[in-house]
Order: sequence, then structure tokens, then C-alpha cells
Amino acid sequence: MMRQTGHIGDGKIFIYDVEDVVKIRTGERGYDALQDEVADKDNNND
Repeated sequence: MMRQTGHIGDGKIFIYDVEDVVKIRTGERGYDALQDEVADKDNNND
């Protein structure tokens, strides 16, 4: 949800085209880098 009051402090949103994405940990690029993974045992909060 976006709140726009028309007063100072509403801020600005900059929208850019994204040419490529790289997942640093795995080196995956593009669409594959944006996919969620199933949490492994170390990240399980049971």
C-alpha cells in the first residue's frame, strides 16, 4: 500500500529496468537467481 499525502516527506520511488540478476552465493543468473529455495536444516526455525 502506498500513502500519498501531498506533503513534504512523501518521498520518491525510482523505478529502473533490471538487465540482469546474480545470486552471489550460487552464481546463478537471470530467472534462476530469482527463484526461492526450500530452507535447509541450518535455516529451519523449528
